[in-house]
This record gives sequence, C-alpha cells and structure tokens, in this order.
Amino acid sequence: MARPTQSASRIRCNPDGSWYIKMNSARLLSLALAVVSVALAQARREELKFVAIVTRHGVRPPTVANDQINPYSAEPWPKWDVPPGYLTAHGR
Repeated sequence: MARPTQSASRIRCNPDGSWYIKMNSARLLSLALAVVSVALAQARREELKFVAIVTRHGVRPPTVANDQINPYSAEPWPKWDVPPGYLTAHGR
C-alpha cells in the first residue's frame, strides 16, 4: 500500500488507499458555515449583491520576478524596491 503523502497539499492518502483532507477545526467550521450559508441562500432564492475583500497586508510585489510575468502582460510591470513576495515599506 502507498504511504501517506507529505506534500504542501492538505489532501492525503491513507495506507488503505482512501483519501482525506487534513484541516484544523477553525477551517472546518468556516467551511461548514459557508456550505450552510449557500444552502440557505439557495432555499430562499437570495442573490449576492456585494462582496467585501479584507486583506492582511498592504502593498506587496508579485511572487515572481518581473521578467517571468512581463511576457504575459500588455505593459511591463513596475520595478519594486524589495524582492518578489516581500512586503514593501508601505505595506508594513
């Protein structure tokens, strides 16, 4: 039988071949609340009108270097004063 995988993913394989998702209780509760909310909204035929996005940090550059993403962009990305993925002084 295959041993459980040790990857960055939280999806694991048991020795018996079955799969499971490893998550802490806060994530499980959040997932359960989201599923229940969607089910209730569908039952009442409610419609989502607005979404609020809350972020933890301020300004951050892309997680890869500009030369890796410029081929996919219509215009060159701006130059950053910090390495890829690091917080800028403005974002701290």
